[in-house]
Amino acid sequence: IALLLAAYGFALRDQNRAYWAALVFAIIWKEDVALAILGLGVMLLIQHRRAGGAPRRRALYTIVFAAVWFALATQVLLPHFSPTGKAFYAEGFYGNLGNNFTSVAASFITHPGRVESHLQNANAVGYLRNLFAPFGFVNLLAPVTLIIAVPQLLANLLSINNFTWSLRF
Repeated sequence: IALLLAAYGFALRDQNRAYWAALVFAIIWKEDVALAILGLGVMLLIQHRRAGGAPRRRALYTIVFAAVWFALATQVLLPHFSPTGKAFYAEGFYGNLGNNFTSVAASFITHPGRVESHLQNANAVGYLRNLFAPFGFVNLLAPVTLIIAVPQLLANLLSINNFTWSLRF
């Protein structure tokens, strides 16, 4: 989290080298950090929608960087180093939504009822309430910043494995 916050601060100050260094160090930590970086890119794109030039390009490059790394990490690196030859989530992690992130994403269009069922099963509203309440819902004061968390929240809430959406271990 600290590296993502630092990257955001560097982006606001147009410190590109520090921005990209923070993103690289963050993204090599774990494959799903790329989802947060993708959200960061979308948020920066929204914040700089009227501005052209470098800030907008940086946001677009961030989105591409995160998407490419996520695809590489989850479709090539994890399966390559897995004893089964598959990433841990490849089969059964998302139930009837699909066996990979592409099919899960397609389910939003092809099977919205299934997506809704997964969200209800995970008690998404209660999960979000319990996640935000300890901080007095202050994060809702800047809703555009929540975009950073949306991809990871969906990955957690759509899983059929309750450890991904349980706040208690």
